[in-house]
Amino acid sequence: MKSERTTGIERSSGAQPGVQRFVLWPNRSLPYRGKIILLAVIATGLAIPILFVNGAMIWYLTVPAGLTFLGMLLALWSNERAANFQEIVEISQGVMRIRRVGIRGPDIEVRFNPYWAKLSLKTDRYVENRLLISESGQSYSVGEFLAPEEREVLSEFLADSMSQGLSRR
Repeated sequence: MKSERTTGIERSSGAQPGVQRFVLWPNRSLPYRGKIILLAVIATGLAIPILFVNGAMIWYLTVPAGLTFLGMLLALWSNERAANFQEIVEISQGVMRIRRVGIRGPDIEVRFNPYWAKLSLKTDRYVENRLLISESGQSYSVGEFLAPEEREVLSEFLADSMSQGLSRR
């Protein structure tokens, strides 16, 4: 199983001969260790003023500092949870299958015939290099969470795989 990996895209030839598989995932610019360091810096910054206050005034700083820290924990957890999904694109001779697997709602699966499917990169007012796969009035936007440059690379990968699949017929 040959595998090639770029940021947010993993390209591999599937376990079955003639199947190309692409796994797409959102970028995570802050790794787990970075989150721990960020939380430690925030906790330290919130604790320093509390150390210099004594008496009843300590509660006026401790409660807001604690709520601020809990808010940061909640924000980091929510961000990690929202980015916990992936799109899987599989191309074989007869079918191009796109599955979006994640925690938000049901999994989505769309199928196209690679012979008739059309790839297009479009730029509109909101999204640069939107990668659309369309066939017979049905279209699907692939890799919406990728950077515009990554969608361009993905488009080249998919076009190459589709043309290889067609030439094997």
